[in-house]
Amino acid sequence: LYDPEQGPSALTFLTIDGNVSITQDGRTITSDKANYDTVKQELLFTGDKIVITTPDLSVQSSGRVQYLMSERKAVSDGVTTIKQKDQTLKADHVTAVFDDKNALTRATGRGNVIITRQLAGAGDVANDVVRAENADYNTATGKIVLTGNVRLARGESFMQGERATIDLKT
Repeated sequence: LYDPEQGPSALTFLTIDGNVSITQDGRTITSDKANYDTVKQELLFTGDKIVITTPDLSVQSSGRVQYLMSERKAVSDGVTTIKQKDQTLKADHVTAVFDDKNALTRATGRGNVIITRQLAGAGDVANDVVRAENADYNTATGKIVLTGNVRLARGESFMQGERATIDLKT
């Protein structure tokens, strides 16, 4: 589609179908299909396997992921996994916000949240496993706030409650 006032070279909406791959500013996104609204500066990715990679993390989702370029925010509607270094966050719905260098600044998860963290020397075994209904991770503070049926486990030991805060920097 194009804006008739601006002429045929002024695209306002673009659909890409089949083996989509978009690379920009150190970030690559792949999916089955993508819609790009140039006026709103929004990308909508759909498919069984949507993958976003940056130098510091990877995101994998199924269903749909909307990327709001002006806000540098990705919103998923489908089971999504974010992997960063030794940590993984998985949830039914995830919102991730990035800075101007594409580094993750905040991630929130809603529904069936599972966070795993490898401890040094643990090999392939996830040493810390956290489950909750909701999680809010702020990378600047290094804190994760968890709410709703929270269960924190390390090996055979566990704690549970309705709310917990984890400080990854201490």
